[in-house]
Amino acid sequence: MRTAVTGSLPFFQRMETARCWHAWLTAGFGKLVCARNGFKCVRICLVVSRRKNGLYFELGLAQPVRWRRWSRGVFGLAARLDKPVFLNIGAVWSRWCSEMDSKVFTAGQLAGLLNENFVCVRVDRDEEPNVDRVFQSAVGGGYPVNCVLTPDGRVVVAANFLPLQGSAGEAGLMGLVARVAELWRSDRQSLLKSARSLDHPSLSPQPLRLSPSLVDECVVRLLMDYDWELGGVGVGLQRRFPQPTVNRLLLSYASRSGDTLGVQASSITLRKMYYGGIMDQVGGGFHRNADAEWLVPSFEKLLVDNAEAALDYANQYAATRDEEFLDALNLTLSFMLSDLGVEGGFAVSLASDGEREGEYYTWTPAEVDEALGSVLGGVGRRLFGVHPIAVSADPYSPSRETTRGVVAGRIVLRRMFDILDLASTLGVSSHQAWKTLQDIRLKMKAYRDAKRRKPRRDETPYTYPNMLAVESMLVGYAVTGFSRSEWLTKALVVLDRLTPRVTRRLDGGREGLAEDYGASLNALLTAYEVTGNLRLLELASSVAGRLKSFMVADGFRDELRGTPTLSKLDSPNESPNSICLRGVLRLCAILDDARWLEAVGGLLPNLMGGLSRYKEVFVAGLYSNLDRFMNGAVHFVVVDAGDGRADMLHRAGLMAYHPFKVVERVALEVLGEHPNPAVRGLPRSGQSRAYVRRGWRSSFAESTDRPEGVLKHLETMLHESYNYS
Repeated sequence: MRTAVTGSLPFFQRMETARCWHAWLTAGFGKLVCARNGFKCVRICLVVSRRKNGLYFELGLAQPVRWRRWSRGVFGLAARLDKPVFLNIGAVWSRWCSEMDSKVFTAGQLAGLLNENFVCVRVDRDEEPNVDRVFQSAVGGGYPVNCVLTPDGRVVVAANFLPLQGSAGEAGLMGLVARVAELWRSDRQSLLKSARSLDHPSLSPQPLRLSPSLVDECVVRLLMDYDWELGGVGVGLQRRFPQPTVNRLLLSYASRSGDTLGVQASSITLRKMYYGGIMDQVGGGFHRNADAEWLVPSFEKLLVDNAEAALDYANQYAATRDEEFLDALNLTLSFMLSDLGVEGGFAVSLASDGEREGEYYTWTPAEVDEALGSVLGGVGRRLFGVHPIAVSADPYSPSRETTRGVVAGRIVLRRMFDILDLASTLGVSSHQAWKTLQDIRLKMKAYRDAKRRKPRRDETPYTYPNMLAVESMLVGYAVTGFSRSEWLTKALVVLDRLTPRVTRRLDGGREGLAEDYGASLNALLTAYEVTGNLRLLELASSVAGRLKSFMVADGFRDELRGTPTLSKLDSPNESPNSICLRGVLRLCAILDDARWLEAVGGLLPNLMGGLSRYKEVFVAGLYSNLDRFMNGAVHFVVVDAGDGRADMLHRAGLMAYHPFKVVERVALEVLGEHPNPAVRGLPRSGQSRAYVRRGWRSSFAESTDRPEGVLKHLETMLHESYNYS
């Protein structure tokens, strides 16, 4: 780690002296340019070259608060010093975390109060998600998380954002910590009486008797709570998050049962997101959440959210062949490549910072006209709802004043009409309308990038989100018929950094968490399905072998050592246990691994036990895995005889939708080397042929040499009943 300065400022060895937390961009050897103030910055700037504790933690070291990293030792220190612990959990991409960093934790008086009376601990939620999950329950979700803890880890006080000073009934951090410090000295028992332990969902109350009807009941409850007007599960919500595991479960249920309600629900949600302000209508990609109408977002963009959204749209496109879902998929993956792509991987987030909220993403009518010119300006304004400020976006009530979609005096873009309406407006064909839409997007993005400072980017190479991004790139490449080779190329470059020992970051370091292993396993298996490279399958088997050491009686614990937490709730990203189960079940389907299948059958009743106390939206990922386990996989193997026919068969198998299928392409000359005896025993004929089976450890009963035969077999097996026994 090194520090560097601008102008004639002195050089400091210790990072604690750094004061410029908001920028770090190197320009030439030994110099640093402040992205906000350039070389005019009068504060010391910081270059972080290897951030072992996470960027959010490291930026905190520039503050006067004496932060310590999370460890068991801090609670022992607190006990020896007879002080409570002040815990701050946050992320560099969160606007409210940045607000506290710039306006609260920089205050010298507050720092003195904290340093004298507390052991202060700061956690980067991207570095330590297992710690974050434990304390999220204390505040009910959101960032930052601020807690006062006893030396034995019980929570005394918990809150999200707090200003420095309170006002009008609103608590301020200064007054809060002063009061806690006073009570700790003078009336400690009153504090300890209110202290509570956090019950993390790890041990199940009792095993659950597994049945296919459990999945059906979960889906029924989800549909009963579905908002058919605005999309998403939950009526009357103030904020909406994408629900990737819910969408997948509903689509899977609809495909198996033939009940179209599931696919209708998932389609409504994904279309509302696609048309709403939660999607960057110019540059692609999704913001983390939005208001009840999917219109005004929180402006941060996370790699994990976009990877999961891409998987959602890929599945929905494969099932429906709807062009709008394909467009959303293309926009999302292209954004991930262009805006988050770094050498050997992906950046994990774009922050929501800026002088004004959302200034990089929002527009005025004059800016749209300047970006598009006189011809397209009017079309662009109507298309994206860029109305004169305080005048209605509703074209039928143009005089009604409104602030809908306006943030800090600027307008959030959203799609106002579909491609057929655009074609009608322009008097052109649908094909030409798509081209015009793309032209408008490109011109507005070029204008935005030239005129505005881009959001801050965290390039810490965390393995878990990078592997989700790899999986989404490969699935997108597959369902679009191998049309975007750049997606495949990027995915394989990132995968090349993996070893059997998965680390928290792609560039090495400490042992990975369960989510790192699970995401890596899924990425490797998807790459094997797409490429047929047996080395990838061998590496996936090795990763799964190490993942097995995370397994306990009721699931996969978050880490091998440390706090024995076990995360089973989607939040809203897929839970670590769901990710791990999804990968293990896929591997079982390919290898017929009886030991793994028996292990999963043993832990699922315990893992699923007690889920009834949670809303279905938080456990949809686990119910999807129960559905896979109970119904079994469709295993599709193309034996490639080198006659060119295998290309069509392989592509057809990958492009077709099925809620749980695995696809292999095995060259005839290496068929005898396959680790699965059932695959090794397939006929060695003189032409390429596809073989299909259904269920765990079953025989290959069907075969075809035509792509349309592949689709027919998958459709037939989709509706056949199969129960695990």
